[in-house]
Order: sequence, then structure tokens, then C-alpha cells
Amino acid sequence: MLNAFGGRGHSALPPNRKSMADVLNTIGVLAIVLVGGYYLLTFLGKVGGPAKPTAPPASVEPWDVPASRDNGAAKAGPTASPDVRLASDRGVEQQALAFAKTRQGLAVARADDVTRLADECLSEIAAFDATVQPLLANDDGKKVAGDPVQLARFRAVIEKDRAGKDVADRVRRAASDLAAPVRASQANAKDASNPSDLVTAELDRLATQLAGLKRLWEQDRRTVEAVVADAKRGGHPAATRTLDQAVRADAEAEALALATATEKERARVRAELKERQVKEAGELERRVEEAKLEKLRATRLAEAGRIQTDADITREKGKDAAAVEKAKLEKERLLKKAQTNEVKQALAPFLTAGYHQPARQSGGAVFMVRAVKKEPLSLSKLQAIGGLEQTITGLQELAGVACSKDDDVRPRWGCGGYAPWWTTGQQEVVQKAQDLLIELGPVLVEEGLLAK
Repeated sequence: MLNAFGGRGHSALPPNRKSMADVLNTIGVLAIVLVGGYYLLTFLGKVGGPAKPTAPPASVEPWDVPASRDNGAAKAGPTASPDVRLASDRGVEQQALAFAKTRQGLAVARADDVTRLADECLSEIAAFDATVQPLLANDDGKKVAGDPVQLARFRAVIEKDRAGKDVADRVRRAASDLAAPVRASQANAKDASNPSDLVTAELDRLATQLAGLKRLWEQDRRTVEAVVADAKRGGHPAATRTLDQAVRADAEAEALALATATEKERARVRAELKERQVKEAGELERRVEEAKLEKLRATRLAEAGRIQTDADITREKGKDAAAVEKAKLEKERLLKKAQTNEVKQALAPFLTAGYHQPARQSGGAVFMVRAVKKEPLSLSKLQAIGGLEQTITGLQELAGVACSKDDDVRPRWGCGGYAPWWTTGQQEVVQKAQDLLIELGPVLVEEGLLAK
């Protein structure tokens, strides 16, 4: 078929839509036959009458047909075909079902992993028992019993506190219980429920727990195998007793040694406390402490620590008292030294009361500033200007204070405040004064010989 321009013409609708229109026309004809002539005439009047010419039904697009009527007025617009909507809904449902089935399968697979790990863990425990049990009575075990080092390694393994078969069985049952609802959903082809994230997370935790338990039993089994191999290579002769007997005897000896050492320590602590309390307290206090010691003898092993703590506290109190007495004696010595003529003469420029105090000005230089109150030089001000720093600069600052001509009350040094000009004797005078101020400063302030 050629069009007016010489090209091949096209029908108003694509082939699929044209066939849909044919089906609708056929259905319409059947409806007309059933309803009767009246409806047929009415239909022909609305579709093909001269008052409202319309295009042939075959050329009508689906979106040109009124989708609904409101108060007699047609609302034209694109509408989705019922078949298209149905197919779209079915597609969404199928996708959701596929996703749910995948999640169900992953959860069931994870539960199977947990079951497999539980079986492997039980197998590893059985392998450990199969390795250890024969050693307790055979010749290889006697080789281990004859080597003190390998015997200690063997005991460390078999006496280790670790989870066993009951834990692996319990974890496997837990995984089976968690997966049972998921397996039921998986068996139902129409069940689109997703496994809870809590279920998958718990299965992951159980798998991690079993993997660690399996690894622990495997490592301990290999350690036992290494112990046997090292014992065979070692130069120690095999023991006459079995490994089981050696382990029991070694454990009993260890317990006895611990109990003996503990009892000795308790006896030592009791004796030390008794001696100290007798020396430090009167007869009544001694009797009280004796009663405490009698009570302590009947307590458990754990109370030895508390006894030792009490002893430490008493010892610290004694140290504190000794420190106080030592400090008192040292203060008396310093005070006695501060009262000597030698100290008073060496520190005369600082101990004599006057109306000047040293201060560092904004430019960095130290000056003697006039004060209101007549008093000795201030120890804190001497420290502030660096006069007590044990350096050449510190000595110069201290000498500058003692040599300052601004102070017309206190005795003055004649050495000057510039160190390079000093003689050895002058430096020794300044050094001695600084050493005395550092040693006796707090005592001199406390006695009022220096201002604070």
C-alpha cells in the first residue's frame, strides 16, 4: 500500500494494538446480539452517526477511549491496560518471592554451617581424647612422665578449663531451633517471608563460637603431640610409673607445697604482727591483738592477704612516724645552724631589716624598690628574680641585691653585681650566701629572719 507521497503506508495502530481493537469489536458485536436491536441502534448512533463523526474503531488508540465519566463529561487521558497492571503486579510479587527465597536459603545454609562446625568440633574433641587417653598408661606417656618440663606442659593442657561436648551439642541444637521456621518457609513455595536479621546474626555468632572452640581443641591436641615428640627426643629416661600416676602425684605435690608455703607465710606474718604489737602497745592492746591472731588462725587461706595488708599498714605508720621524727630533727638542726654567727654574718645583707625589696622591671633589669614596711629581704622575691638559681646568672642577681647602693640601711657587699670582675674570694662569698639561702630559706622565713 503506497501513500500520497509514493511511500509505503502504515496503519493507524501497531500490529498488536490493531489485533486488540479487533478483539474488542468482536466482543462488542456479541454484546449487541445479546442485548438486541435497540442497543445496536444506540451504539451505531453514538459511534457512526452524522452528528458526531469519528474515526473507525480500528484506528482508535486505547488512550483516546474515555477512562471514566463524571457528570456525563468524558475525561480523556492515558490509562494502563488491566493486563499490563496485572503483569506488573505479578512481576513485583515474583521478585519479592525470589528475594525471600534467597534469604531463606542463605539462612538455612548458615544453619547447616553451624551444624557442620559442631560436628567438626565434636570430632576434634574425640581426636583429643583419642590422643590423650592412651598416653595415660602407655610407654610414650612414661617418657613424658620422666621429663619434668614435658610433664608440666602436658598438665597445662589437660588441666585447661575449656568448653566440651555439651557446649557443641547445645550450640547445634540452638542452630537447629533457629533454622526450623526458616526451613518451613523455604519448603513452602509461596512463602515470601524474610528471615529475621536477629536469626542470621545469632547463627553467625554461633558459627564463630564453634570455630574458636574447634581451633582450641585442635591446638591442644597438637600441643600434646608435640609434648610426646619432644619427650622422645629428650635425654630423660622413661618413668617407672604411668603418666596418669605422674600427673596425680605432681598435682598433689604442688598442692602440698602451696599449702606448706602458705602456712609458713601465715606463721611468719602472725609472728611479725605479734612482736610489733607487743613492742608498740600496752598489755591490754597486746591481748586484743593476740585475740585477733587466734581468730586469724581459724580463717581460710584467703585471709592471709588481709593479714599482710594489715602488716603493711602498720609498717607504713611506723615509717611515717620515723619520717616525722626525722623531719623534726632536721628542722632543729637547720634552726640551730641559722642562729650561728657564721650564718648571720654571711647573710647580713639579707637578714637585716630595710626599706627595699628586689623586683624585676618590665625591661628585664633587677632594681631595689622601696617598700613601706621595714623588714628583712623576701625569700620569694629573691627566688622570683632568679637569685637562688645555681648558675652564674643567679649569683650575679643575688650579688646585685647585696651590692645595690640604693639600699642605705642593710650592710653592703663591695664585690659588685658583674661576675667577670669578681675575685675567687668574692665569688665564694656570694656562693656561700646562695647555698645558705637555699638550705635555710624556709626555716629563716618561719623564724621571721627572712620575709616571706
